[in-house]
Amino acid sequence: MKTVTFCKQCGNVLNCEFRFCPFCGNRHQNREMSDIIDKSFADLGKVQSRWQLRQLNKLEKRLEKIEAEINFFLQLK
Repeated sequence: MKTVTFCKQCGNVLNCEFRFCPFCGNRHQNREMSDIIDKSFADLGKVQSRWQLRQLNKLEKRLEKIEAEINFFLQLK
């Protein structure tokens, strides 16, 4: 089974043995598809972590407002 990768310049599928892209002539670095997939998943994990952190911060602010309202109403009694 031949390993394939993608050209960074034009995005076409390339055989990893190619040194240059036959479509655009861009010099090709020999990276295996598994390396590209691993990096993509790692990047995705970072994005998801940042998004989750933002969501937690928003939730924390909402809870603080609710707590302040509850304390206000408890003081009225």
